[in-house]
Amino acid sequence: MKIFFANLNGLPPYSLSGAEITIDDFLSIFSKNGHEVLSVNCNEKWNFYHNNYKNIYNEEADIIQENENYTKYFFHSTESFRINIKRILERFEPDYIFSQLNFLEEFTEYCEICKKCRIIYFIHSNLTIGKNSNSHIDILLSNKVYKVICLSRYILSTLPYELQKKSEVVYPIFDKNKLCNPKENGEYILFFNPIAIKGVDIVIELSKIFKNEKFVIYETWNHITQAYKAKIEAQRNIILQNNLENYFEVYRDVKIYLLPSQCEEGFGRGIVEANISGIPIVASDIGGIKEASGKNQLLVHRFWDINEWEEKLQILLDDDNYKRYSKYGFENSKRFLCENKVKELLQIIKE
Repeated sequence: MKIFFANLNGLPPYSLSGAEITIDDFLSIFSKNGHEVLSVNCNEKWNFYHNNYKNIYNEEADIIQENENYTKYFFHSTESFRINIKRILERFEPDYIFSQLNFLEEFTEYCEICKKCRIIYFIHSNLTIGKNSNSHIDILLSNKVYKVICLSRYILSTLPYELQKKSEVVYPIFDKNKLCNPKENGEYILFFNPIAIKGVDIVIELSKIFKNEKFVIYETWNHITQAYKAKIEAQRNIILQNNLENYFEVYRDVKIYLLPSQCEEGFGRGIVEANISGIPIVASDIGGIKEASGKNQLLVHRFWDINEWEEKLQILLDDDNYKRYSKYGFENSKRFLCENKVKELLQIIKE
């Protein structure tokens, strides 16, 4: 089968989001199982983030050959992406188009012309149907879309009932070989994405309470606001880091992962990544996070309440508790490893 994917956000190595890493993992698995995969992406946001302004005016594309069946195009600007995507799609002649956020209308038009091609739509959060939700739902309900894939049961539950009937849940799949081996005694308490809805205010307050602990915060979606940057820099026990190209290296010196989200997360990818390395977590009990964390891990039910966060974090700072929750986390991660989930993913395009 020939699989085509397009996204205005860049897949690895130019990704700024866990959602893109999840999609890339799916596409890679398809390619390693004999399917030809072509993804067309735009790394404009990455270039802006890293101040590579000259690249944005370069009309050429980076081409990365992930393996013999998986090719990635990365256009440096949205404009060049839009100019070239239709030509590339028509030349490739896919059997399946995997769509995430962009170009759903355009892809359905292509499928009306090319009758053999079918669309599979990924929804990684309850927000990703988009601003034009009504028109998108109409298309998703139509026979132009073969299947809708949700990355958690929680996401599935947020969809209209009629759409749920043509949808199924496929959890993110993790390759433990991609993750670094963490140090035996990690130093840092880790948090991603210093914005309000991800819970940066909770992390800043925890750093004030636990003054003898070291915190590290990584930017992901975009640059931090000056207001939050000032608050973070006022805390001497917080290190603020830019997003790394090798995303998985961030876990090397980590002992605890925090996910104090104040919004309804679709899943909570970082939970499983941390757990694979035996890193325990403290996370908000909201959205699909409970599905990612499974049983026995520390969830904060009043996720807006700093007192409960203090209480749960204190539990992990006890050595015996830490060892116990580290084992819980590692056991949880086994549910999502490649060797257990690949067959389930490949069923998506089985005729």
